[in-house]
Amino acid sequence: MVSLNSIQGFLRIGGDKLLLDGVDIIGLAGETPTPFYIYSKSVVKKNIENLKSILSGVEGEYKIFYAMKAFSDSRILKIVRNLGLGVEVVSIGEL
Repeated sequence: MVSLNSIQGFLRIGGDKLLLDGVDIIGLAGETPTPFYIYSKSVVKKNIENLKSILSGVEGEYKIFYAMKAFSDSRILKIVRNLGLGVEVVSIGEL
């Protein structure tokens, strides 16, 4: 059962605040031009770990790549690299 105060363990209601990974989203929206995107480091890591776990039963060699054109923020790329994924680029400008 999903708690009304927590969604997937990373989005919570704390008092009068909506928190993503402990960051007050409403407060962030007041300081940042909108619209804007918010990415959860913990969710990105969890999704990568889940994919790696699912693929661990696959026979043969494989390598997981992140498509840089999907979102090329350096913080996301650092997570991807630290978790052992490759990065796929389409053009020399993405290097």
